[in-house]
Amino acid sequence: LKIVMVGNLIPRKNLHTLLAALARLPGEDWQLEVVGSLDTDAEYVRQVTAQIEGQHLSDRVRLLGTLTGEELAVRYAESQLLATPSSYEGFGLVYLEGKSYGLPALASTTGAAHEVVTHDLDGFLVNPSNPAEMAELVSGLHHDRAKLAGMSIAALNRFRSYPTWNASASSIRSFLQDLVGQR
Repeated sequence: LKIVMVGNLIPRKNLHTLLAALARLPGEDWQLEVVGSLDTDAEYVRQVTAQIEGQHLSDRVRLLGTLTGEELAVRYAESQLLATPSSYEGFGLVYLEGKSYGLPALASTTGAAHEVVTHDLDGFLVNPSNPAEMAELVSGLHHDRAKLAGMSIAALNRFRSYPTWNASASSIRSFLQDLVGQR
């Protein structure tokens, strides 16, 4: 199971909890690639690196750092699950971006992820401090590829239901023109 996490390596993104969850799946065949700045919080990166080594995950986890848009697109395209169980996301654009590649999301019950992710349809909303729950859900997808495929289709369909940037900008422009015209 190819998993991608996208977000700067800071405690709020909860990579440490995701790693603890994945460490519970020693017999599973999975790989995690983490995309995001390694420079924002050097101490947290040291802690996560020590956790990876201490839990013997070095052959399964790659910290890729910041990537170009093109490189990130390749990571999304080669993955099957987006796992970013942040302790808080304002909107969670990363979940929507992942959906554009048909990636179901492992997201958090805190913050606004619920506006983009519907639990057990196009992803999972999890307690961001519960590695056991995360492990159970990831293992379930690993063993039920039909469910994973269905969630992938649902994720892509959900993405397609959102307006494009151009449509959003056009709506804003119309609103502002109407507002100015009412003066």
